[in-house]
Amino acid sequence: MERTWQTVMEHLQSRGKDSSRERYASVFQSTAFDGLRHKKLLESTADDFFAVFKDGKVSIVCFLKRLHNFALSLGWIAIPIIAPYHWPKYQPKDRRGITRDEHESVLAREKKTEWKLFLELLWETGAAQSDAANFTAEDVDWRTRTISYFRPKTGWLAQFTISRALEKVLQQLPTTGVLFTKLTQFTANDRASRFRRRCHKAGVFGITLHCYRYAWAERAKVVGMPERFAQAALGHNSKAIHRAYAKKAVIIAPTIAKAPGFNPVVPSASSI
Repeated sequence: MERTWQTVMEHLQSRGKDSSRERYASVFQSTAFDGLRHKKLLESTADDFFAVFKDGKVSIVCFLKRLHNFALSLGWIAIPIIAPYHWPKYQPKDRRGITRDEHESVLAREKKTEWKLFLELLWETGAAQSDAANFTAEDVDWRTRTISYFRPKTGWLAQFTISRALEKVLQQLPTTGVLFTKLTQFTANDRASRFRRRCHKAGVFGITLHCYRYAWAERAKVVGMPERFAQAALGHNSKAIHRAYAKKAVIIAPTIAKAPGFNPVVPSASSI
């Protein structure tokens, strides 16, 4: 009878991996939840949620929905306080991969060697920026010419073959320990902010470090790489997620006459 939404928050942010718990704890500290935080569950009404809808950002509404559904799944509220069709519709931002011209434009203005190698590695691997910043020389197997690592975010294994272009990048990095000794000391937000400033100086806008991941997925789709191989390289355990990354790839089919390996059989007049 006395349970409040703060109790639900504490239970929800105690679940999952460390990164998930930290994210929940950070979000629930937002002032957007103050009007609901100490409200008793049995006294909550739709108006309490509408107040958060009015002042909250998209991310706040998203986590509020998780909070509401979590309380519902535990049986702490008997029926939904907000019906599914009354929740604000999420409009995702337009995501795309960084183009080669944009990538080269940023590289041309980059003066720090470590940053330049970091961006080239992102272009060649499509790794998430936090994963790439924490790559170690031990992740590289020169005998099989592969890089293998477990993604901290999902625990999924990512593996890919070292190309000649990637080999040139790796040869300029340390042979033991962390590959990017300075970048690994920054937080993901710090790296993102520094990259954004570099992009603006190069006249490139609307691009983040995560766009390298989209770009790799798009290029893999254009060249016809089997989806399962592209998923293995990026560490995606869901086809739906991978397809969302590659959906903006522009594929132009060749003419039938020029399609590789295609030998048309023209039926004779008597067989028609």
